[in-house]
Amino acid sequence: MFLPPRKLLKVSSNIWGSLHHKKVTHKKSTNKKSITKQTVDQSATSQASANTPATQTAESTEQVASQATTSTVAETQNTTTAQSTTPVTHSGFTLGGVDFPIVSFSGSGHVPADGNVYSWSQLANHYLIEYQGTAHNYISSATVGATVYVNGQAYRISEVLPWVDYNSAYNVLLSHRVTGGISFQTCETTSAASPLRLFIAVPA
Repeated sequence: MFLPPRKLLKVSSNIWGSLHHKKVTHKKSTNKKSITKQTVDQSATSQASANTPATQTAESTEQVASQATTSTVAETQNTTTAQSTTPVTHSGFTLGGVDFPIVSFSGSGHVPADGNVYSWSQLANHYLIEYQGTAHNYISSATVGATVYVNGQAYRISEVLPWVDYNSAYNVLLSHRVTGGISFQTCETTSAASPLRLFIAVPA
């Protein structure tokens, strides 16, 4: 069927209007999807930003704990060093790390077999250690290079002269003594005229 030109134009206009309405609707839908995607992205970014302080807080807590541990270790090491460098005070005659009282002795013969070391009045800075006395138990530590103390003053043993004849021991002793040093002696046996072991020590 043919329509008059005027009606055809009107129909055509209606068809164009309908098509135009569909395009606008499609654009609005597309725009809605874009807005939705943008909202999701912003939400994800906000959540990531919200999580960041918690991570930073955890890292900061670990760092503070690590610094506290390091500080504690350093303080412990300093305390240990301070304790280990505390000087040890000695009194009397120190042999093998043990302190023995010093008692004066004059004359000749054997000194008492007790816990003392005897200072011989006939020769300054010369000490007598009885073979059967307590101090003799530590005489094995008196080797060349070892340190002995007299009233806190340190001396290093420079010579050990074993089995020196009793009758010549005094002259041997005088020939080996060092100015500013000390000497000491003990018997090699229990006999009355036992050979002597002489020790020469210099300031350490």
